[in-house]
Amino acid sequence: MKKRITSIFILLFMALSAYSVPKHIDEDLKVFKKYMEQCYVAYDENVELGFDLDKTIKNIKKDFDREVKWAKKTNQKYSEDEILAGKMSYHLWKDLKVKDRHLTIRFSNGSYSVLYDERNYFSPLYFEKQGNDYILLNNYDSEVKKGTKFGGDVSNLKKVIYNNQEVYQYIFPTTELNLKTVPIKLDKKEYKISAKENIRFDNSKNEKQVNSIKTKDSYYLSLGKFLKYNSEENSDYRKYLADIVDEFQKHPTHSNLIIDLRSNTGGVSFSYKLLPSLYFFDDMAKIESYLNIIKLAEIGTKTLYSTEILDYEIKKIEKNTKNESKTKLQKLQNEYKKVAEKGGRYFEKSEYKANALLQEKPALFRGNTYLLVDNKTSSAAEDFIAKTFLVDEDKVFIVGENTSGTLDFYDTYDYELPNTKVKLTLCAESLKDTGLLSKNPKWHGDTKGFYPDYWATNETILDTLVYLTKDEELRNVLSGLGNGQK
Repeated sequence: MKKRITSIFILLFMALSAYSVPKHIDEDLKVFKKYMEQCYVAYDENVELGFDLDKTIKNIKKDFDREVKWAKKTNQKYSEDEILAGKMSYHLWKDLKVKDRHLTIRFSNGSYSVLYDERNYFSPLYFEKQGNDYILLNNYDSEVKKGTKFGGDVSNLKKVIYNNQEVYQYIFPTTELNLKTVPIKLDKKEYKISAKENIRFDNSKNEKQVNSIKTKDSYYLSLGKFLKYNSEENSDYRKYLADIVDEFQKHPTHSNLIIDLRSNTGGVSFSYKLLPSLYFFDDMAKIESYLNIIKLAEIGTKTLYSTEILDYEIKKIEKNTKNESKTKLQKLQNEYKKVAEKGGRYFEKSEYKANALLQEKPALFRGNTYLLVDNKTSSAAEDFIAKTFLVDEDKVFIVGENTSGTLDFYDTYDYELPNTKVKLTLCAESLKDTGLLSKNPKWHGDTKGFYPDYWATNETILDTLVYLTKDEELRNVLSGLGNGQK
């Protein structure tokens, strides 16, 4: 009798745990595996740390099957591509060992980032550092009063400008959404206090994507997005930038250069074009020296070469009839042959021998640079930040909140699964081991980004700028800065 009951339980367990996916889903996941193994620069590093792609795919199938069956049983409408994208995103988030903010899964009606956004909740509590202690400067309620000593994690105390002085604000980072209160420890006792997120805005409505405003002492430049610099369709964008640079070069005695990168989600980086023009004008010797410094900083860039990457790009270009595409196609086909001769997949780390005759030369613009950022500043915008520090790190200050953290891995390619059309964004380059990032103490890695010298919300950013620049005229010309880029 016991044997029979045990057998029934075993059969029941097997029935419940059994799963299967349609043939076209299975085919898509085989292609997904191929792209991960052949086209993802961080794949090998993840495997070395214990990542098992076959196990991940098995769990994706299991969860996909379970959700589809539930939808059918409850007569709910469902979309296979959305379910598959969701399960891929969840299990990659759970299983991958190396954080990569660029890794994204897209479906017909949206996308999933493999990493959850970390949000900053700004509290109304400000502290002053006295010796090794942080003492509360303002009253909150009948229990949390001025003079109370902070007893929590001091990394959550961020330098801000408050009442025209440099103090520390309690800012709580978390992936949780829509919090109204956050925990804090004061004098060994736990409290809950109110807090709110920074206001976000959208740059996509900015038609020009670039603008400038000047005062006697300051020059403000907003960059909404980095568009492809040399493409025909962006000729107006190029002209706007050229006019702004020309205007800036006429006034090299400005004390402050303010570059607004808030909500700039990146695009195609052209830091090597814009930064030399802003800081070295037309002095070719200085520009050559600066570009030499960039090359030195990028030593250690790890690039994945793969016939799968090239094959995917070749097929895309073969569908394009433009003349410039034919030239690019020939170049890719030649590169494909070279990679195939070397085994079809390999890594290279960049090396560069600096020109000993090129000495570091000071910028012609000698004022301070203030980079305005928020949690949406990412990718090519972060590359711009990193390379701005190479001009003169002692004169560059970040203001706002920490950036997105989307720069450890770079050079993205989009791959499409054949049946569901789910798209997978993978990087072919790693910048983790370059001096560009590893030697910059303000870079805290993917998902953390660049930490500001002075934290500010969009509500307090103008007051912070005026305090730092000592330029009261900014209050008028940048009025409304809290609502978005000017």
